Amino acid sequence: MPNAATLSKLVAAFVALAAATLAVNAQAGFISTRPSLTQTGPRCATTTTGQVCDALFGGGQPMAPGGPAVSRQVTLTFKGSQSSTAAGLYFKNFSSRSNSSDPICTAADPASKFNFTVSAEGQVLYQGTLADFAASHSDPASRLALPGHSGSADRWAPGDSVTITLAVKLDRSADNQYMGCSTNADFVWFAE
Repeated sequence: MPNAATLSKLVAAFVALAAATLAVNAQAGFISTRPSLTQTGPRCATTTTGQVCDALFGGGQPMAPGGPAVSRQVTLTFKGSQSSTAAGLYFKNFSSRSNSSDPICTAADPASKFNFTVSAEGQVLYQGTLADFAASHSDPASRLALPGHSGSADRWAPGDSVTITLAVKLDRSADNQYMGCSTNADFVWFAE
C-alpha cells in the first residue's frame, strides 16, 4: 500500500498530465479559420456575420415577355484554411410577389414566369424558374452546389475564385397580369 507522500506525488503527476492534455486540446481549436464564399465588388461590405452586397437585380430593368435576359456576373472567392466540404447558393426571404409590385400586377405567383439561369465559368448549373429555385434551394442543406476552380461541385480550395453568371428573363407566356410584378429573394453564398 503506498504511503501518503507517494499518493500525493501520483495525484500531482496525474493533475499535471491532465492539465497538459487540456492545454493541447484547447490550442487545436484555433488552428483553422471559418470558411466563407465572398463576392467581389465595390457594392459589398463585410459585416460581423459575413458580407452584405447591394441588390444584384434592383428592378430598374423592365422586362418584356420573351425579351432578353438581365444578366449579372459575380466573382466569388473561397476563404478558408482547408478545402471546402460544401459550397453553394440558396435563397432566403423569398417572396414570389413582393410588396414592391405595382398595383397593376395581378399574378398570384410572378416568380413562376421569371426564368432563372445560374452558370459557373460557362457551365450551366441551374435552368428553371425563380419559383422552382426557391422551392428547391432554400437553406444550406438544399443549396445549389457550386464548383470550385477544379470543377468539382462543393470543392473549393483556399483562394479559389470563380465567376458566376446569374440571368433572369420574363417567360414568353407571361401575359398582362404579370405587368409591374416583382419578386424578392436574398441570394446567400454558403460554404463550410
